[in-house]
Amino acid sequence: MRGGRQLRVFGGPGHAAYLGCLNCGNGEADSVFAGGGTYNGEPIGPSIVNPSSTFVSPYSAYSACNPFATDPPVVVDELGTYYGRLTVSQGRSDGPAMDQLRAWIIGACGG
Repeated sequence: MRGGRQLRVFGGPGHAAYLGCLNCGNGEADSVFAGGGTYNGEPIGPSIVNPSSTFVSPYSAYSACNPFATDPPVVVDELGTYYGRLTVSQGRSDGPAMDQLRAWIIGACGG
């Protein structure tokens, strides 16, 4: 991981599903940017880049890719500090603050 705190993504009911680390290196198993690994790209586990995942569905209430999702994934650090939600919605005030992150999630959602 490159300096600072790990930014972790959680989703689903009660945000109980760990979806990966946003600022970990690509070689780290739980990085959301890794090409495979423990949390990313595995069809049997939750993921925000697996096209068959609830968290990528354009219809799921828990999806980062549904602009109308009522409970998209949250981003927190290892101390529990809340950084907002990972969502393509531009209408949410709690969406990603960084344009680069918003562009990445839109691209990951196929938009």
